[in-house]
Amino acid sequence: MRSSITGSAPKNSWTAPILDEVEFEYLYNEGDDFHFMNTKNYEQMQMSREELGETVYYLIPSTVVKVEFFEEKAIGVDLPDTMDMKVVQTEPTLQKATASAVMKPATLETGLVVQVPPFVNEGDRIKVDTSEARYVQRVD
Repeated sequence: MRSSITGSAPKNSWTAPILDEVEFEYLYNEGDDFHFMNTKNYEQMQMSREELGETVYYLIPSTVVKVEFFEEKAIGVDLPDTMDMKVVQTEPTLQKATASAVMKPATLETGLVVQVPPFVNEGDRIKVDTSEARYVQRVD
């Protein structure tokens, strides 16, 4: 669009921030501090539970993630699209409920609670969609 007064195009006053993504491996947490290691140079860094937000429910040791940096400060973590996680608590399966569409809550190894089909039991591994905190399928 051109200015009707000057005939020139307006200058764009906003530019997108430049983000760097670096591959890190999640190592462990110590209280509210989560420790990561750069997979290229092995340098370690930590992020707080507050900085990570809901992402903490998907962090399992040895998971490779992309850490987003802005002006050399870590600002977030980009998770894989899905993750395999272990069910640590759920209601027992009722024999007659296996064919129904009723879902039940299941607590996973990180404390995340998702709705699962009735045939999923404690100890099962399931694939979880990280963008929606949603059950995808049972994993062998």
